[in-house]
Amino acid sequence: MMLFKDCYIEIIMKKYEFGVFLCGGGNRVLFSDGVLKVLLKEGIAPDYWVSKSASSGIMFGHLLNCSDWLLDHFWKRCQKNQKNFYWFKKEHFPHDEMLEGSMREMFRVHGLPKNKRYSIIASDAGSRFSRLKAVASFFLMILSNLGVSTKNLRKFLGINEYLFKSSENYSKEELISIIMGSSTIYPFIGLHFLRGRLLLESEMLKKDYPRYLEKCKKGIIIYNRRGGISHIEGNILHFYSSVEIPNTTIDYSFKSKIREIRKIGEAEAKKQLSLVRKFLNKPN
Repeated sequence: MMLFKDCYIEIIMKKYEFGVFLCGGGNRVLFSDGVLKVLLKEGIAPDYWVSKSASSGIMFGHLLNCSDWLLDHFWKRCQKNQKNFYWFKKEHFPHDEMLEGSMREMFRVHGLPKNKRYSIIASDAGSRFSRLKAVASFFLMILSNLGVSTKNLRKFLGINEYLFKSSENYSKEELISIIMGSSTIYPFIGLHFLRGRLLLESEMLKKDYPRYLEKCKKGIIIYNRRGGISHIEGNILHFYSSVEIPNTTIDYSFKSKIREIRKIGEAEAKKQLSLVRKFLNKPN
């Protein structure tokens, strides 16, 4: 029986040949967008995707082969909100208008991805004391980004990780709620719920990214920042930017910033293409 169980685990663990994990980071996720654009053009396509926070929108743009369309549509919405969060002209930073509106239109025009395998990471805060937990999540995210463990605080507040999988066949509206919830930074962004449960920013969770690619023979983690040299550790390629990415996390007011970050990703992918091919055993 134990032998059968071990074989079953081995089959599950090697289900996917190549997976990609997309880190979050506000508009810095456009770095991942640029990286993916080059890799996919070179025929380097993952068969399993994992995203969190704002990177989920980027993921769907590529799953639906409409990343250029999505960026253009997103920019048009940004133009209508140039005096955004910094001017407090609206109840919330117009994240809902720009990101949710873009996601809704993308799914309307391009449909939902079929025969694709992906997961979205979010924080599930349940249904009780939602506003209190949402306020606490803002500080938890800051602590997490400073390298402080928030495990006990999250446990006390009842905030847990939830991995939404494509196999669960969520509807368009549910996917939009998941994408928006995963990138909710209250009070700047309104609250988002799924089936009565509050979803919150996934950046407060433990950043053990390789474990999300455990079912892959090989995986690439794309970090949307300059934090080290791209390198291989075991079956994981850690992909970093070699130049500084503009730290304008929630400022979408200028087209040049959006384009600039994407171009940084494209340039880095071209620079590291030989490393990626070597890692995946793909010929040049």
